This record gives sequence, structure tokens and C-alpha cells, in this order.
Amino acid sequence: MIPLRCGGTIHATLETVMPIDERLERLTERHEALTQTVDLIAAMQLANDKQIAEVLAASKQDGEIIRALAHSRNSLTPPHRPGKPTD
Repeated sequence: MIPLRCGGTIHATLETVMPIDERLERLTERHEALTQTVDLIAAMQLANDKQIAEVLAASKQDGEIIRALAHSRNSLTPPHRPGKPTD
């Protein structure tokens, strides 16, 4: 709102304050900035997906190693019998 000397006000809108070509220029700049942001987010998501896949693969491999170690330990050690000391 723009105050007047007589005490009234004028409701100014963007259309009356800024010419159409300036508005289009601002919209174009904002559109370009949003496009760059979306591209950046998409690239970050691809990098995150790759890292998650690597972590899952490493976790799966760790699980297989742990199972193999547990299996080899169980096959090498006699079962513990309650009441008898172990070596």
C-alpha cells in the first residue's frame, strides 16, 4: 500500500510497480536457479544411491565372512558339556 497526502492509500500490485519485461526476467532467473537446484539434487541422489549399494554389498560380504567363521569355529571345537571344564 502506498500512503497518500490526503490520508488514503493506494493498493499497489506487482504489475503496477514492476514492468512485464522485468517480471519475465525475474521469473526466468528463478526458473534457471530452480533447474540448477533440481539438477544438483538429482546428482546427489545418484551419488547416494551408489554409496548405499556399496555399503549393502560390503555388509552382505561381512555377513558371509561371519557365517563362515562361525561355521569353521563350530566344526573345530567340541560342543561344551555342562558340568565339565573346557580346555
